Order: sequence, then structure tokens, then C-alpha cells
Amino acid sequence: MALRAIDSLNVLLAPVLPFSSERVRRALGHERPLFGDLAVEEYREHERTHLALVYRPLAEEGGEDRWKPSTLEPGRPLAKPEVLFQKLDDRVAEEERQRLVEKSRAP
Repeated sequence: MALRAIDSLNVLLAPVLPFSSERVRRALGHERPLFGDLAVEEYREHERTHLALVYRPLAEEGGEDRWKPSTLEPGRPLAKPEVLFQKLDDRVAEEERQRLVEKSRAP
């Protein structure tokens, strides 16, 4: 039950943490990507262009194509867990804080 909750939350977090969500998905024993392959595409708007991370649907049939609750079955073998996030060195974290403070003070 707890793994199903993690799997369902993983689906909800995929748009915000796409790469980490795919790693969690593999750790839970899923073989296929959540929504398809990740790709970076360029979009043109009126005055500018920008890059966006998008999902490309899987070519083969039976891929996930919508948000739905986990169907993780009991007894599924799990992959060996790996570290999802590395702790930032205190110096790097402080540099980022300073950069944000300076940016907030700029006119």
C-alpha cells in the first residue's frame, strides 16, 4: 500500500521532477517510461523563443497516456535503490543564496 502511494505521488511530481520521477519509477520495478521519452523542444512565441522539456509518446502500443492511480501489484521485485539527490556543498548553497539576494535587490 505504501509503495502504491509513492508510485501515485511519483506520477503527480513527474512534471516538476521529470528525471527524478523516472529514476523512482525504475526503482519501483517499472520497465517502461512514465509518459514517453523526454525531449527538449524549442517554441516560438510572438516576441521570443524558449526551450521546454516535453514528453514524446512511446512508439509502441500500450504506453501510458494519461494520469491514473498506481497499479503496482504486491510482490513486484524492486530494483536496487540509488541516490536521487546529492547534498549541495555548503559553499555552493551559500553562493546560490547570495545570487538570489542580489537578484531580488536589483531594479
